[in-house]
Amino acid sequence: MKARVEKIGIVLALKTEKLEKAQKAFQSAGKMGDTSVAVQSLAKLADIYLDYSKAVKGMTLPADVPEADQKAFQAEIEQIVLPMEEKGIEALNQAIESAKKAALLDGMAGRLQEKMDAVNMKSGGAPAIEVEAPPRMGPTFERRSVGLWTGGLK
Repeated sequence: MKARVEKIGIVLALKTEKLEKAQKAFQSAGKMGDTSVAVQSLAKLADIYLDYSKAVKGMTLPADVPEADQKAFQAEIEQIVLPMEEKGIEALNQAIESAKKAALLDGMAGRLQEKMDAVNMKSGGAPAIEVEAPPRMGPTFERRSVGLWTGGLK
């Protein structure tokens, strides 16, 4: 998302305000006493933290901004994004543990673990490896002429 330099503060303030409202809603839903609702609210809380960090990380400055300012901007964005990613991962871990502890039979723990695995793979960034196929090799035959064999017969 391209953002004008003047509007970045406003955009961040709006995103943070929405995050705080959603955070309060999911935290209050988690305290209702129903373990299934608590697990789902923790999972949704993890989603909003991770979505927030992804949205903020995707913010860019216009190309005409000096490179030094762009680097400073990216450093500030990282300062905002990293704690949110950590909170998202922590909430997801809590949701997984709560689902396992409650022994929910709806497969929620497995789905949450798959989501955690996807988050870990994304942040890990496995390096791309190029593999070349070996040259095709097949059997080779040589043509030989066979003559009469007379040696050894008497």
